[in-house]
Amino acid sequence: MKKRMGGEEQKTCSSKDVAPQPKLRRLYQVWQGSNDLVFLFLTSGRDPGIVPRNLQPPESEDSFHMNTQSMEWVNGRSPQLRLPRTKDIRINGHSIKVKYCDTCLLYRPPRASHCSICNNCVQRFDHHCPWVGQCIGLRNYRFFFMFISSSTFLCMYVFVFSWINVLEQKRKDTLWRAMSKEVLSVVLIVYCFIAVWFVGGLTVFHFYLICTNQTTYENFRYRYDKKENPYNKGLPRNFRELFLSKIPPSLNNFREWVAEEDFIESVGGSSIPHLKAIMSSKEKGGDIEMGSKFTSDGQVPDILQSLDYTGIEDKLKGKNADGGIMFDPFFYPMSPNPKDIKQNFNAGNKAHAEATHSATMAAEMALIKPISNFTRTSPKFITSTRKSFSIVKMASQSTASTTKSGKPKKAIKETLLAPRFYTTDFDEMETLFNTEMNKNLNEAEFEALLQEFKTDYNQTHFVRNKEFKEAADKLQGPLRQIFVEFLERSCTAEFSGFLLYKELGRRLKKTNPVVAEIFSLMSRDEARHAGFLNKGLSDFNLALDLGFLTKARKYTFFKPKFIFYATYLSEKIGYWRYITIYRHLKTNPEYQVYPIFKYFENWCQDENRHGDFFSALMKAQPQFLNDWKAKLWSRFFCLSVYVTMYLNDCQRTAFYEGIGLNTKEFDMHVIIETNRTAARIFPAVLDVENPEFKRKLDRMVQINEKLLAIGETEESSLVKNLKRIPHVAALANELLAAYLMPPIDSGSVDLAEFEPQVVY
Repeated sequence: MKKRMGGEEQKTCSSKDVAPQPKLRRLYQVWQGSNDLVFLFLTSGRDPGIVPRNLQPPESEDSFHMNTQSMEWVNGRSPQLRLPRTKDIRINGHSIKVKYCDTCLLYRPPRASHCSICNNCVQRFDHHCPWVGQCIGLRNYRFFFMFISSSTFLCMYVFVFSWINVLEQKRKDTLWRAMSKEVLSVVLIVYCFIAVWFVGGLTVFHFYLICTNQTTYENFRYRYDKKENPYNKGLPRNFRELFLSKIPPSLNNFREWVAEEDFIESVGGSSIPHLKAIMSSKEKGGDIEMGSKFTSDGQVPDILQSLDYTGIEDKLKGKNADGGIMFDPFFYPMSPNPKDIKQNFNAGNKAHAEATHSATMAAEMALIKPISNFTRTSPKFITSTRKSFSIVKMASQSTASTTKSGKPKKAIKETLLAPRFYTTDFDEMETLFNTEMNKNLNEAEFEALLQEFKTDYNQTHFVRNKEFKEAADKLQGPLRQIFVEFLERSCTAEFSGFLLYKELGRRLKKTNPVVAEIFSLMSRDEARHAGFLNKGLSDFNLALDLGFLTKARKYTFFKPKFIFYATYLSEKIGYWRYITIYRHLKTNPEYQVYPIFKYFENWCQDENRHGDFFSALMKAQPQFLNDWKAKLWSRFFCLSVYVTMYLNDCQRTAFYEGIGLNTKEFDMHVIIETNRTAARIFPAVLDVENPEFKRKLDRMVQINEKLLAIGETEESSLVKNLKRIPHVAALANELLAAYLMPPIDSGSVDLAEFEPQVVY
């Protein structure tokens, strides 16, 4: 269309000329948004490849009389359950191990893994995605990749056109005024800029996995860059396999009728035959309260010999995809009547079948500073003969339930600061010893350590008397509740050490017999501590269901070098906690509310010996201590351990006030002494004696209290999470600032003052 104005010809566009462009844009927007939603629904709504579980374990005539290393303590008293832990199969000319799943009672197909959240084995398991609420596996992985890639392009599209919208307004006004008028565009710009880093990063990472035919689980677990990937067929065939191959049909008929007896049997899973094994060993003399009776196997208490460990090997070997904490063990009521004990034990394991917590911080031997300047409080206990019986289920849910006997279960909330189980890659640990550590080990030093462990100074130390029950009856009110939690958390931590050391001792028998025997003797110490603590719980008519603990816990995975850092600090900080409490109560006996503290002096020597052992192991691998990475990692683990303990204890000030201690003064004393001890072995430690470090810890406590307050509200999860964002950011900022404080290099601390004084 042309118009003539002032002798000049000008061109203008009619509405018909400009209409197609916006329409096409709208169509593209609808198509892109619809694609994203469709791929989301296909990802979250499809069966990811769940492997149907068996109702009974498979029979194996070949392995009926076998006694492999994996079965030495996993299935010791259940011949009918003695199945090989793994089987070898051939894939593309490579030997692949498939594992037996104790929950699903089957040998998992190659590349399958058991999801601890969905509680199913999934074919070609990639990961469990909390954002779509579904496992990502064989039957929905391609849709998951399409979902994240389309989300990436959608974010980029919205980001670009939101800027175009703002810039069009800028022609009429300044940029700031244009942005103030286009608030929605600004919000979308910020949102898409943040979101594209997440979905874009995922897209790039999964594109790499597709190119190499790996899963997320395999990439983090096996690291095929160190060995040949048996599934990698080359780039074209990898893409064709993922995007062009036919999706196999589901192995499950979700509309199938299920017989009631089958449902009941499948809910119990593999725990029913295991329960029979446990009860048979109980009838042979096992001590249900983890008493002081020992057997020939490393002098581990009977209850730990007869527990059901069939579920822990995969947990010990496996990485925790999200690092989260899920469940804590059952408590079940104790009774002086043996029949009641057996009944309650059955009830606890029944609950175990129906439901699917930094070890207590621990440290080293050195002279202890006077703690008489700690702020004192009045002891909070009264005399009472009232008894209460209850079942406490430690779990992330707050729903109360009942056992078969009708006794109530009290749910206790779980937090990220709860004690956790450590595990590592045991195959990589064996390789590390074979290739590097064995040649650097000081054999004389380890032989001396072995003889010290064999001496077993505390063999007859943990003997109870009537004072325990009398003191427990006097404890009432909030102090009683918080003290029970102290016993439970401590028992959990000691038991986690037992599991880790026991497996390390088993796996290193051929690699280094001396180190393996020390690990076994350390597991003996941890089992003894756990049993003594569990005995203490019986004074409060409770006991920890350790069988449930081995199956329902999530494990925090560390690579072998990192497990040395973590366990060394855990053992050393434990020494300082225990010896500080012991010497404080020895000076101030009026705060001795429970006799277990009288045992802490000898107890903490076990913690110290364990720490010395890990110190010797780290010295045998120079890379653990000498390069620049070691300085960064040692500071990181020091900060993690110190902050976790400080935040944990500040939530439980009633316990420390009850024994006459000021929580923050006690914690800072323990942190300072542990830090000085760690300076003996770590190349760098934190400047914890700088007043600014404590100020940062106190600010973290304030932020954590706000986060806890938000969690206790009755608002929706979305509102809670939105409210948490600024506090989480502030907490991360304080952690980063504390980490970046100038460190103290090894050798800058005068260690002459801190020579150990061992008294046995």
